[in-house]
Amino acid sequence: MITAIVVDDEAPQREELRALVEGHQQFKVIGECKNALEAIKMINNEHPDVIFLDIRMPEITGIEMLDLLDKTNLPRIVFVTAYDEYAVEAFRQNAIDYLLKPINKERLAEALSRLLENCQPQQAVAEVFLNQPEFIDVNYGKTDYRIRVEDFIYASTKGVHVVVVIAENAEHNYNSGDTLDKLSKISAFKRSHGQFVVNSNKILRIEKVPNKNAGVIYLCSGHTVPIGKKFMKDFF
Repeated sequence: MITAIVVDDEAPQREELRALVEGHQQFKVIGECKNALEAIKMINNEHPDVIFLDIRMPEITGIEMLDLLDKTNLPRIVFVTAYDEYAVEAFRQNAIDYLLKPINKERLAEALSRLLENCQPQQAVAEVFLNQPEFIDVNYGKTDYRIRVEDFIYASTKGVHVVVVIAENAEHNYNSGDTLDKLSKISAFKRSHGQFVVNSNKILRIEKVPNKNAGVIYLCSGHTVPIGKKFMKDFF
């Protein structure tokens, strides 16, 4: 059983979301909070697996609340908001999902399915967070290179090579075909396309492509990266 709390300053929204979540037998909502201070106290006392978290709340926003929690023992986060402009910040906070109000039952089911795949014992989550690699090893020809993880802006496949764009905005070609898979396993990185992985800390904004089930990510380096149809639900 996966335990959850719902944090929202509006009671009708809390009640509706609670009912929808508890309609799935693997989940149990163990509490509701109307503000960040109540939520912090409940999280520290009850240690839920998941927080369904509103963003715009009086005094302390949902995003500000996360800065007050122990980063090595965070529950999984699903942001629930009426405002889509917070999507980039949600990805930077490594949220499992980002749901727009009014809640769509199919999108909620997708979020819950993702939670079932991601939920682990809290100690294991802390260990994963603490043991994130600092470097990724790549090679070109007979030469090996080490790239600091935080320097990656994005990586993409191009033929038999992997194109890596790092902090100084230079593009480098490497032979290491497993680079995208390695990056995808690091919490700050998101796969946006079968051939692209981006560092969520380097995203400036994301946009949908009009009349198409696709999107575009604008990065701090000035590059743009596509969002493929298969990955749209992870960004919108």
